Amino acid sequence: MQSQQEISSNPTPSTENSSTPVFLDTPVPPSNENEPVQLQNITVEDTNVMGATGEVPKQNQQNEDGQNLETFQVKKRCKKSEAWNDFKDVVVDGVKKVECIHCKSKLAKNATGTTSSMIRHRQTCVIRKMSLRQAVQQTKINFQPTDAAVLPIPPLHFGKFDMEKMREAAAHWVLMHEHPFSILEEEGFNFMMKLGLPDWQKISRNTSKVDCVAVYELEKKKLKNLLKNKRVLSFVHIPPPRRGVEISDAIFKCLKEWGIENKIFTISVDNASNNDMAIRLLKDTFSISKNLVCSGKLFHVRCCAHILNLMVQDGLSQIVDITDNIRESVEFVNRSDGRLLLFADIVQQLRLPGRKLIYDCRTRWNSTFEMLTTFEMLSCAIKFKEVFPRFRDRDPHYDCCPSEEDWENISKVRTVHFELYDEYVAANDHDQLRKKKISQVGDSSMDAIISSSTSGWNDFDDFLRQSETFEPQKSELVDYLEKGPQKNGPNANPWWQNWLNHGGDIYNRRYASGETKISPSTASHLRLKWKFNAGGYVTATPAIYDGILYFTSWNGYAYAVKARDGSLVWKKNLTELTGIRGGQALGWNTTIARATPTIAGDDMLIMGITGPAYVIAVKRTTGKLIWSTKVEGHPYAVITMSGTYYKGNFYVGVSSLEELASIEECCTFRGSLVKLDARTGHIMWKTFMLPDNHGKQGEYAGAAIWGSSPSIDDPRNLVYIATGNLYSAPKRIQECQEKLNNQTIPPTQPDKCIEPDNHSDSIMALDMNSGKIRWYRQLGGYDVWFLACANLSTPNCPTGPNPDADFGEEPMMLSVYINGTKRDIVVAVQKSGFAWALDRNNGKIIWFTEAGPGGTSGGGTWGAATDTKRIYTNIANSNHLNFILLPSNKVTTGGGWVAMDAPTGKILWSTADPKNATTNPVTIANGVLLGGSTYPTGPVYAINAKDGKILWSYETGASVFGGMSVSNGCMYVGNGYRAPAYTSGTYLFAFCTETP
Repeated sequence: MQSQQEISSNPTPSTENSSTPVFLDTPVPPSNENEPVQLQNITVEDTNVMGATGEVPKQNQQNEDGQNLETFQVKKRCKKSEAWNDFKDVVVDGVKKVECIHCKSKLAKNATGTTSSMIRHRQTCVIRKMSLRQAVQQTKINFQPTDAAVLPIPPLHFGKFDMEKMREAAAHWVLMHEHPFSILEEEGFNFMMKLGLPDWQKISRNTSKVDCVAVYELEKKKLKNLLKNKRVLSFVHIPPPRRGVEISDAIFKCLKEWGIENKIFTISVDNASNNDMAIRLLKDTFSISKNLVCSGKLFHVRCCAHILNLMVQDGLSQIVDITDNIRESVEFVNRSDGRLLLFADIVQQLRLPGRKLIYDCRTRWNSTFEMLTTFEMLSCAIKFKEVFPRFRDRDPHYDCCPSEEDWENISKVRTVHFELYDEYVAANDHDQLRKKKISQVGDSSMDAIISSSTSGWNDFDDFLRQSETFEPQKSELVDYLEKGPQKNGPNANPWWQNWLNHGGDIYNRRYASGETKISPSTASHLRLKWKFNAGGYVTATPAIYDGILYFTSWNGYAYAVKARDGSLVWKKNLTELTGIRGGQALGWNTTIARATPTIAGDDMLIMGITGPAYVIAVKRTTGKLIWSTKVEGHPYAVITMSGTYYKGNFYVGVSSLEELASIEECCTFRGSLVKLDARTGHIMWKTFMLPDNHGKQGEYAGAAIWGSSPSIDDPRNLVYIATGNLYSAPKRIQECQEKLNNQTIPPTQPDKCIEPDNHSDSIMALDMNSGKIRWYRQLGGYDVWFLACANLSTPNCPTGPNPDADFGEEPMMLSVYINGTKRDIVVAVQKSGFAWALDRNNGKIIWFTEAGPGGTSGGGTWGAATDTKRIYTNIANSNHLNFILLPSNKVTTGGGWVAMDAPTGKILWSTADPKNATTNPVTIANGVLLGGSTYPTGPVYAINAKDGKILWSYETGASVFGGMSVSNGCMYVGNGYRAPAYTSGTYLFAFCTETP
């Protein structure tokens, strides 16, 4: 700690001299030899304190008797500039100079006494800045002792300093945090480094750039060495038709054969729509089973040829009208042999070389380039620009002849793009070589190619065993590569033939995206292949995985049967399996799981119990119990929805049957969403939809979550749900509603009687990590309903109106383009008959449509579907209101099906149930909408998704209340339900095309 003393003694003050203080730094003798020298500031307030000799006073001294003596020695001239606080006079080789007392730098002393050079040095002296920081106690570092004559503030103690290593570390830092190269030139950064590392040398931006490039090249070399001669090559023959589904299937089978289907993070393909479809299908399945790097943003990496294609296509868009004109001309000539002969005659008359017109592929610019211009010996459109006008004169039907201005523009484009064309060919050389070799050997030699491509791989075992020379993560990669191909069995299904839960996938779309065998042209050929007697009602949409169907029945059993022939794999009595006695509060003694079991993990099936509210997990291969967890203790609580599994966790909503209770008992239940660890069943979080009522009646109750499956938005880390109506509301809310004359407000306007914590009749987004509500949208207004008060004249019932307009299904996730802008949305259909589309970012309403009449059982319920182009929903019309069908404007009082345009919500068509009954959830597969009816004979239907026309039907013999799942040309559905208005059934049916 520096000390400061003030000397102000002046026995004979003078009025002629100023009293401006002068600060001088003088050494304070240390108390012992090991202490560093400190600086002492002496303030001289008046220059008249000097004695006759003009010398600066010395420190107090003592005489022999110990008495203090004050002696003064006064200099001839006072150095008033503050620069002298940091400099002293020295003589070097007989020349007078000044020396910085901090860094010992020596400067020439100006004969005139000016101190400009000294002041500049003070501003840049690093050691002085360090000294000042210590003076105000801003540096709290324990310095090692050192020689004060060398460095007033000693450096930190370090080991051997290597500036080359520091440069490399700085390059890694710049790359890791994406800093600009100039950051290493910042004064503050270098001051910090110099403070901690006195040997630190400033790095320029150019040096930083060179270092970063060197780091990149080094890492690239390491990666190349690591992957050199590994199993990274496989020739896979794909027989026609080579569509996206077939390509995806072939790639997935190859990956599964090698056992690396869960280790792929990037795939690069060329520019073909089939490849885009294949990648999209693969990405969907990989995102379910693993955490893709950067949420899958890097999963599809375009090859350089495709990137070039996109760039040039953007330029060609400026002449799209001209291109279309020439394309139509080429197509017109090629359409008939007579026109080709006429065109060839004109070419011969004009003595032009070649007689070939090339028709392009619209999505490949190099193909369009070849059509428009000339490359080597190809005869293309630009060479025939003199032919087309003459052809027009001879064929009166030809009306798209390019003008002279069009040909000039094409010539300009040719000049600009010719060099790019060469680069594009070079970028595809590897592909051309592969095609040439395969065409030479033919399809019959594919096995020989595969055999030759795998030869010699065993020669690198020694290299693979040297994994200890790599970093740990790289050693794991080498260990994995050393294992070689691993097969998962010949009967393993492609991922798109699986149906994971009620919603079919994590997006809750009820969409068989990879189905190809069922189509509008083959739907009429669906035939009953087999039926399985489950012994009880089957209302669960069957889950499908690797050729096995998993479903539950209302007799208390869970089943696994083969999709191929319906033969039993296993069945389990849930009461015996779990020891849970279900349904006491509901009047039955059977443990029932009514919803679709959820496919989870490598060998797990997760189900919810329909009272009490347990979630259980069993082994998928054997049905053996793994764990069971009670997620809600309310006596009326049940699980009626099918949960969603994602990345080791299980999301499920909790509902109840307290709506069936008497007026005296109702109501205290609160709906909630629960996240469980799928491995252990441990509850990770639980979020209630209503404020805590502390178990007291007359407060908020209800807001159950009960239909279909939650949808998962991994990029946003959100899970989407929709909630049910209130069973009861506080007295203040009922009084509020009475003031509004018992009328609900329009559905898009806020309701004054809806408090912020009331999340009934809402679509919501919850954080997947914490369960916190990120946004919500309350839809439909005041809605308090339970069965005992279905008749509004019943005494002691809640204030009306009581529409019972809850959501009986969870939102579906999809993306649409609105006015050219991509919008990520969720869509759900309400029991009120309204369909809602909300922005996934903030819950803002994009559109809403009244798809059909509402009712106490719907409206829309249990599950809509989407193929991302259209939204499809059932309309139960349980109150048998007039249902106006579009576009025919016919009227029905029964249920039906509705299709809406996904970007706008516009109704495209609506079709009535021919039996005039309510309907079950819908499923969409390859342009075919599948639905059923609760009519006593249990019809099921296949409907053309484009226009709503019924293509096929079959009567199962009992009411169909559940939905269909689809896989590999077959659809599966159960029949029967316990409601009094419906008929009992016990079968699961398989309907397949004639060539499944």
